[in-house]
Amino acid sequence: MSAGPEALLALWFGPAPAALPPTEIRRRWFRAGKAEDARLQSAFLPALEAATTGDGWPRNTPRERLARVILLDQLPRHCFRGEARAFAFDALARTEAKAALARGDEAHHAPAQLLFLTMPFRHGEALATVRALRQRYRTWMRRWEGHAQAPLILDFARSAASLEGRLRRFGRDPWRNAALGRLSTAEERAFLARRGKSPP
Repeated sequence: MSAGPEALLALWFGPAPAALPPTEIRRRWFRAGKAEDARLQSAFLPALEAATTGDGWPRNTPRERLARVILLDQLPRHCFRGEARAFAFDALARTEAKAALARGDEAHHAPAQLLFLTMPFRHGEALATVRALRQRYRTWMRRWEGHAQAPLILDFARSAASLEGRLRRFGRDPWRNAALGRLSTAEERAFLARRGKSPP
């Protein structure tokens, strides 16, 4: 049986949502190994598949909507790492994230949760969307200055700035090319050779 929304939120943020998540949790976000990927797939793949039909987890509260965004945005990157399917849920995740923000959910979450609620906007290749996200990060850095999770906002802001640079330069994110079956240009191949493997 698939695990539910609260199980995913506990796994993703730990027992104290306002505290800085411990190292092992932050490592799960972007540096998970095959064993962790397999564990997430076993626990959440059925819910992910149900979500594509509009079924599955409810979205009646800010926490439920946050969990659904993480399910659609993050779990494919673990369940289908290195495959085109890792990006197949991105548009749906952005739709869910926009709906959550439209309902005022930003007021209900600490920085780490907000960063993942808006992560789908970082996973697109629309330059205007990434610019708007960077502006949101700047607003949060002022609002959450001194908070235990403030360093997370800075880290995410730096990553978004790097993405914006790639989109300006190439019109797309070269780190997605292999998984999506896109041919890289000579300039992109040189860039990838210098920079190495993309974060998940």
